[in-house]
Amino acid sequence: MNTIAALIDFTEITPKIIDFSAQQAKAHGAELYLLHVEPESGAKLYRKIDEAERNRRAKILRQEHEALLAKASELREHFDISIHPVLMEGAEVEEAIVEEIKKLEADHVVLGNHHHSGLHNYLFGSVGQKLIKNLKCPLTIISAGV
Repeated sequence: MNTIAALIDFTEITPKIIDFSAQQAKAHGAELYLLHVEPESGAKLYRKIDEAERNRRAKILRQEHEALLAKASELREHFDISIHPVLMEGAEVEEAIVEEIKKLEADHVVLGNHHHSGLHNYLFGSVGQKLIKNLKCPLTIISAGV
């Protein structure tokens, strides 16, 4: 195993995903990529937005990028692993994730399960389901708990 991709969203399950992924990277001598997609920004490109909205979105992206860099630095020191934070934008979150994972040629993908309702998953699908259909590498799903 050379490359692990961990999908993070800065929710309550993110620490579990990061911890598991870092342990796996350490155990297998793999590189770890922390992938975070900012979904709103891509979707908002389809309509005209004012300067205040652009500034608000830019501030959020800066904060998320800084949080991602800080977490990567902390993990490098704690686990002594090669880690790469990746912040992506896109209206289609699943497509952005699949494209990046394929580009990285990831051997293993780790993501969280947020336990959305059956109706939510029926209407919108889940990231995990879409990744299972589009990727050939193993996926580990970390449960948020109930």
